[in-house]
Amino acid sequence: MILVTERGFSVGISQFSRFLAMAGKYEYLRHCLCGISAAHLRTATKSSHIVPLEGHYRALAIHGMVEEMQNLSHQSCEYREEISQGLIASSILMAWYSPNP
Repeated sequence: MILVTERGFSVGISQFSRFLAMAGKYEYLRHCLCGISAAHLRTATKSSHIVPLEGHYRALAIHGMVEEMQNLSHQSCEYREEISQGLIASSILMAWYSPNP
């Protein structure tokens, strides 16, 4: 999903590109992206068989984020800031692509 603002598409595209670049560093961010991919595949194919896969990756992402937050206090300030960026990226993606109730 690209957020459309009065400036156009650039904000969403640049953020998403940055998140993709960060995914190599953070497993929970990769799982988040896999969940988004599964959601797009489900929508494109209209297949209900993909729903469990989507939920599986979202659950892995949330579990990884929680684990990272629990370990955050044991890290140096410099590393905490870096990890925080990965957690923020994952949180934004989870919010952008959350399933509609």
